Amino acid sequence: DAQLQNLSKLLTQAKAIPHQMDGKPDGVMIDDIVPGSFYEKAGLKNLDVIRKINGKPVTRMEQSVQMFQALKGQNSIDIEIARAGDVRHPHYTIH
Repeated sequence: DAQLQNLSKLLTQAKAIPHQMDGKPDGVMIDDIVPGSFYEKAGLKNLDVIRKINGKPVTRMEQSVQMFQALKGQNSIDIEIARAGDVRHPHYTIH
């Protein structure tokens, strides 16, 4: 929860790149994850594509930032991730 409170720091812990599938936006690819960062602790890997946060599609960079801001005060996060051809649905409890 503390890491979600400092959005500017959170945004420096990995590179987020818009991702497309068949010419259509389908999420944000995460790369250059800083060791020990929120992203690593959440189990994300370089080249993961975050497709949904709490059931809402992520199609633009601005949208992903707004979604992370909206997570402040939440008790949990559900993310849909595409990783190497597989789709995963991790659930995280925020402390």
